[in-house]
Amino acid sequence: MRINTVSPGPVETPILPDFEQSMGKQMLDTVRTAVGRHAGVEDIVPVIDFLGSPGAGWITGQDVLVDGGVMNAITVGTPVP
Repeated sequence: MRINTVSPGPVETPILPDFEQSMGKQMLDTVRTAVGRHAGVEDIVPVIDFLGSPGAGWITGQDVLVDGGVMNAITVGTPVP
C-alpha cells in the first residue's frame, strides 16, 4: 500500500480570501509576485494523478509540496520562482 499526501499552496478557488486572511495578504502577495500567479486546480491535479499512477509505484510516505514557494517564504523568507 502507498500512502502519500499533497500540500498545495494558494489555489485560485472561492476560499482563497479565507486563506489570505489566515496566512496574511502580504505573504500571499509575495508568493504571487515571485511565481507570477497563484496556482489553479490544473497545477495541483497532475501531481495527484502522478502519485496514483504506476510511475509513482516506488514513492510512499511522502508529502509533496505544490505550493509555489510558500514554505520557502515561511522558512527562509524569500520564495523561489
